[in-house]
Amino acid sequence: YGSADALFQTGKFEQAERRFNAMLKANPRNANARGGLALAQAELFKLDPAEKNALEVLRKSPNNALAHMALGVVY
Repeated sequence: YGSADALFQTGKFEQAERRFNAMLKANPRNANARGGLALAQAELFKLDPAEKNALEVLRKSPNNALAHMALGVVY
C-alpha cells in the first residue's frame, strides 16, 4: 500500500491507480487498496468507477476513511 499511497500523495494519480489495480489483482479483498483506487480515480475524474469502488469498500468496511474521502470528491 505504501508505494501506491506515496504516488498518490505526490499527485501521480495515474501511476497510483495502476499500482492500486495491481494490488487488487493480487488480493481483491484489500479494502485499503480499493479505497485508494477509488480516491485516485476520483482525482482523475473517473467518477463512476470511483463511486463504484468506494461503495464496494463501504459495504464491507463502513468506516473506511479512504472510501469516504473518495465519495466526498465524487459528490
